[in-house]
Amino acid sequence: MSQIRNASDSTCKKLFRDDGCFADICNYAFFQGKQIIKPEELVSRENDVSTLMGKELLPMETKRYRDIVRKASINGDYMIIGVEHQSTLDKNMIIRILNYDAQLYIN
Repeated sequence: MSQIRNASDSTCKKLFRDDGCFADICNYAFFQGKQIIKPEELVSRENDVSTLMGKELLPMETKRYRDIVRKASINGDYMIIGVEHQSTLDKNMIIRILNYDAQLYIN
């Protein structure tokens, strides 16, 4: 079943693709507005966290894509920030995000 994306999904992705907006939103959310994450230091990362799981002879591919993924440098340390936009409430979103993170570590 294909998912139909609405205009707010596209608008959100466009907003978060702008490094300045992304840095400002993250600085507000994580650092009380202090300019810790700098737009010029953000690096776009591949948003495909697909992987093979299961038995070696019969692996099962799982495909997952995050909306936006950036690597940020904070005082020489790096963090990966993944953004998922939802235009409707999804009570299982925390499980999906946990799955994305687990697959990122597996890869």
